[in-house]
Amino acid sequence: MDASAEGDGEVSELIASANGPVRDLAFSPDSAWLTWSHPGIGRSLRQIKIAKLADRMIVDVTNGRFEDEPVSYT
Repeated sequence: MDASAEGDGEVSELIASANGPVRDLAFSPDSAWLTWSHPGIGRSLRQIKIAKLADRMIVDVTNGRFEDEPVSYT
């Protein structure tokens, strides 16, 4: 949701998964980036994804071969 002064408050979907819910959402300290643990194929496989919110660019940080979670910024 764009809650900035210039935004209109419209809600839009960034990504979806047919394999289950995303978990462990974490915003960067400047709120410019969002990371999460994304479900993969299989019972427990997950991958880390990161999105640059300004342009909605999504990058796969890990490849989903393991149980990658939780995400945190330091």
